[in-house]
Amino acid sequence: MVMVKSIGYGDVDSCIISIIITNSHLSSQRLQFSRETELIEHVLQDIEHRVSTSGKAEVIGKQQDLLNSIQMIYRKPMTSFVTTPVPCDFP
Repeated sequence: MVMVKSIGYGDVDSCIISIIITNSHLSSQRLQFSRETELIEHVLQDIEHRVSTSGKAEVIGKQQDLLNSIQMIYRKPMTSFVTTPVPCDFP
């Protein structure tokens, strides 16, 4: 005889709601990571442009400004990746 566990609609509804909430969190995190990546790429492109269009002496003179641009990224708090577990384990 095979035992079959009965799954109530409430269990399925709870699972679906949990998945939707997790998906929403992941979408928000993806958007935030995209923004942070764009900021880093923009700062990097700006620094590369300033270095490539300047002479060596000018780059040395601007080193503090370039360093400040890089440090701005490190001082800005970045998003940490956290997910909500989806507790749906139906046999």
